[in-house]
Amino acid sequence: RQRAVELRQRLRDVGMEVLRGDSPIIPVVVGSEARVLELSQQLWVRGIYVPGIRPPTVPDGTCRLRISLSTCHTDEHLERLIAALAEC
Repeated sequence: RQRAVELRQRLRDVGMEVLRGDSPIIPVVVGSEARVLELSQQLWVRGIYVPGIRPPTVPDGTCRLRISLSTCHTDEHLERLIAALAEC
């Protein structure tokens, strides 16, 4: 959970809108359906799987990326994710 808290803060530091919490499931609010699908695809081509969550699962205008952190993720994985999101 501490790594999830730290990742949430690091994502905020690069300008991502991250919902509060300490869960290893980290929602990054993007807004539009088109943008969340675009970001998810851009991450995918970089070898990072982060699905986009859209209505009806979430309310209109609150589409989000769903980062699922596990104990298998290394610091290098997280650095790559943060860099890719900052770039996209």
